[in-house]
Amino acid sequence: MAAPTLIDGIKRALVLLALPSAGVLALVGGVDVIYGGEVAGQAYLGAIAVILGGVYLAAKYWNIRYTVGFVGAGVVAVVGAPSFVSNLIPETYANAGTLLVLLFVVLVGMRLLDKMEG
Repeated sequence: MAAPTLIDGIKRALVLLALPSAGVLALVGGVDVIYGGEVAGQAYLGAIAVILGGVYLAAKYWNIRYTVGFVGAGVVAVVGAPSFVSNLIPETYANAGTLLVLLFVVLVGMRLLDKMEG
């Protein structure tokens, strides 16, 4: 199997960051119906924190080209993609989720800089 390319990193970032996963949306929708919007917002933040944490740990093993593609597309996705999550949960939680994703992209970018130095 060939090493992941720049384009592979771009695709991964767009799928992961621009579109919330179906599992997260189902979780948030179910929690919203049963417990209400506040708890659904907390469930949303917890779910994306777990997902992004796992991806961040895996980023240690990515090659530089893949990581460059991921970080570049991640910045574009966070800044340019409209968020519809605020239609599902209170806006405060949606904004906190956006900040969490932005922090994640910055941390992966810092990991990229470490790779480029060493």
